[in-house]
Amino acid sequence: MKVERTSERIFVTGVSFKTAPVEVRERLAGAITRLDATGLRQNGPTYIAELVLLSTCNRLEFYGATRQPGEPVKELLGLLLPSARDCEASVYTHQGVAAVRHLFAVASGLDSMVVGETEIAGQVKAAYESARAAGLTGALLNRLFQKALQTAKAVRSQTSIGRGATSVASVAVQMLEQIFDAP
Repeated sequence: MKVERTSERIFVTGVSFKTAPVEVRERLAGAITRLDATGLRQNGPTYIAELVLLSTCNRLEFYGATRQPGEPVKELLGLLLPSARDCEASVYTHQGVAAVRHLFAVASGLDSMVVGETEIAGQVKAAYESARAAGLTGALLNRLFQKALQTAKAVRSQTSIGRGATSVASVAVQMLEQIFDAP
């Protein structure tokens, strides 16, 4: 039961290739470049105890832990990125166990445009390390991200998920080769 109560404090909110067109993701990514760790610490909502920002070409997600279960987190994206307010239909939020499952799926390449993508684990690791170095993480997210990265490594080494094309670029190259090698 302790894990259950702890996981209720964990959340993720963001947009991805599944929920937002590329124009929306690009606009939000542009706004992200103006955010820094100091700004997040000083201007972030006080009910957020820990925070990790994952920004890739296919997703923009805030993983966090609230100080009290049940605090509103869906507005976090809008608070930190005012330009996100007109993208509310594209924003998703998961809390508790659903947020944990989402992070594990993302880190393992299961929630990628190309299933089994290898780059995402490195991007998750970089986002986590950046947040940790900035003092934005604590015991809860440190443990969560370490376990997610361990799981991603296990998925890659113990399954055949990494066989074949493992990135959008490699799929594009394979398609081009098929087109130009065709008789």
